Amino acid sequence: ALERLGAGRAALLCQSNATYICRYAALYGDVSLEEAEQGLRRPARGVTIEKLIMVGTANGGAIRILQELNRGRQYMRIIGRRMRPETLFTFRSLHQDLPAYRPDLFMDSAGTPLPVDVFDAEPWLTYGWSIFAEASATRASRDEVFGTPDQRETFLRDALDRARRLHALLRRGTAPLPIRYYSIQSREFRTPSHAVLRRTHRRWETRIESALPGDRHAVEESQEWLSPGERAALLPPLFVAGKHFEMITTPETREIILGMLRE
Repeated sequence: ALERLGAGRAALLCQSNATYICRYAALYGDVSLEEAEQGLRRPARGVTIEKLIMVGTANGGAIRILQELNRGRQYMRIIGRRMRPETLFTFRSLHQDLPAYRPDLFMDSAGTPLPVDVFDAEPWLTYGWSIFAEASATRASRDEVFGTPDQRETFLRDALDRARRLHALLRRGTAPLPIRYYSIQSREFRTPSHAVLRRTHRRWETRIESALPGDRHAVEESQEWLSPGERAALLPPLFVAGKHFEMITTPETREIILGMLRE
């Protein structure tokens, strides 16, 4: 995509999980995940990335994504059709936005931390997350587009593996060129921060709780989850009013972005 821009300088403006794409492009350029893991980096031909502006980002992922994968989501209010968990399960980009910024996000009803790795397929099967919940699995079995149970599990393992590896690459990357990193965030809302796992008489229940400041999607710790090189290139973050998907649409944020582009 960068090469299609042609020769010249580029400023990348990214919001939400599109930030993973922009950060990867800035850190590794035009190489595959496997090539980047081998230490390769190849900038897109004829394009120099000068600025990367992040607005409402969960650089370390968000536990809220697990909530959406479990209950479904309506992307547009009133007119938007609600997507069921089994549909969202097929979105690889959502698996990439699962929380990688800390391991202790799960606990039992007594508050005792549980050793649950969200990038491991076994908890999904054990706790009945997303398409593996009883109701979702029943609906999925009626539509061949979701494949067989074995195919769903294979897809999950591959999606989680690539998501884990992407986070690892972004976390260890160093800013390759003199790129300015900008961050515009919000921290005025109670935001999903951890999950409580409770066993009922029939099944496991996963309850996502909000206890830390953020933008209702990502907590502050995730917003700041950058590699050492990226942090060195980051100007002091700016905080604005608005929730995760809304802050980029406000007049205040637009003026800030225009100022960054003019610098």
